[in-house]
Amino acid sequence: MTEHTLAAPTGGFCRFSDNSPAAWSVFFSLMLVPVLPDFLAPFVMPLPFLFSLCSKKGRVRIQAIFSGRRWLLIAAAIFVAVSFLGILPAISFSGALLTSGLWAFCFLSMLGVAASLRGENDLHLALCGLYAGLLVQSVLAILQGIHFTTNMPFWNPFWAPLEKIVMQLFPFIEVDLSFSAERSTAAFTNSGVFGFYLVMCAPFCFYLISRAKNLKQAMLFSLPLAAAVISLMLTYSRMSYITFLTLLFYLLIAYALVHFRKLKRSYRVLVGVSLTVAIPIGVVILAFLLPDAVTDRFLSAFRADNSINARLAIWGKAVPWLFSREPWRLLFGFGTGVQCTWESFRSISRWLTEATGFDVPHAHNLFIQLLMEGGILRLASFAFLMLAVFFRCFKTLQTQSDKGKYFLISLSGFFLALLLNGLTDYVFVDPKICFLFFAFLGVIFVLPTITFPEEERAELSLKLTKRKKRK
Repeated sequence: MTEHTLAAPTGGFCRFSDNSPAAWSVFFSLMLVPVLPDFLAPFVMPLPFLFSLCSKKGRVRIQAIFSGRRWLLIAAAIFVAVSFLGILPAISFSGALLTSGLWAFCFLSMLGVAASLRGENDLHLALCGLYAGLLVQSVLAILQGIHFTTNMPFWNPFWAPLEKIVMQLFPFIEVDLSFSAERSTAAFTNSGVFGFYLVMCAPFCFYLISRAKNLKQAMLFSLPLAAAVISLMLTYSRMSYITFLTLLFYLLIAYALVHFRKLKRSYRVLVGVSLTVAIPIGVVILAFLLPDAVTDRFLSAFRADNSINARLAIWGKAVPWLFSREPWRLLFGFGTGVQCTWESFRSISRWLTEATGFDVPHAHNLFIQLLMEGGILRLASFAFLMLAVFFRCFKTLQTQSDKGKYFLISLSGFFLALLLNGLTDYVFVDPKICFLFFAFLGVIFVLPTITFPEEERAELSLKLTKRKKRK
């Protein structure tokens, strides 16, 4: 894929005049998809793929993606294919068909992103699109927070009135709008999913701040991050709090190891120990500075309440329920999509719904939900995809310059946050998260050629050649 080997700009952070229309399509898709309502967002997802098809070079790049042994591409294709296989045993045929079509759109967006990013400048443009969407969402969340305290007229979720109309026109589309009136959701339909969106943007915020050319750029990139942290507090999502703190710890340690790797070993150990001690102390100090409502909500994650008890009850009954059904259900599940498992969860937790009023659309666990939807095949395909992702990241990390390693650390932080948050929630219930997941899979395809400029690549290649000769 020699088409991607363009040098990074030598001027400012991102020279927009140098970007192709395909790169701009990635910018607008990453900005618009999280902001649009759920029923409109899927139509924007294939935008990078369509723009790539409109040019000869784009079609060549798409063809190049399929050449050679590309285990990540194979793993992603298997994951999507298994979702279509889940249509056959589906309890809700229309729901399974719509969800499988969504995954197909996401797969096309992955190809489009991989074909559209031709250099570091394009990558920075794409991240600016993600940043713009994050800023809009944060503003909406803060306005919703003001609404909670001042009764200022505002919608929560922002698109709730419009989505209710769509659900009346298309009754086969079932969307969970049982949100809390005191938790910000911005343009999402669920505060937990919105909280994860804010967390998954954080690693890329840190990367852009680290790549700032001057203090003015660093301050500019810090504003959306600060707004996102405020919005995260307004979600009152406990798992998002825990995931964010864990991710922050991972990023600081990993960034420090890269930044201080040229120091002597004793100094590197000292830096690592200092950060390990300083971060928990900082968290304790932060706890005293945060509003009491946020601190109490975070601490409640370590106490049993209705939400935690409900999740434990669901997890304890979902898997035995699957094993007690027909043997082939264990292999193929109940069908792709939440609509296929919603009735099953209502059946096994009717007593829970009657006691607490807690409706159960999904397993509130990424891995159990995939098992319920597509059986062992779907869970295994996801595990294969994650192994391919981390193997590709680790393999690419060995041939990167420092700033390339910074981006890889941020990218791996996104996927680690997905797995950690998936322990207590199912974020793929929202099509916007599905798109972002596959969009950054597309970024992985072109990582070796977009994360550092040509002169650094030549210097690194020379170093690797000398290292091989020594061996």
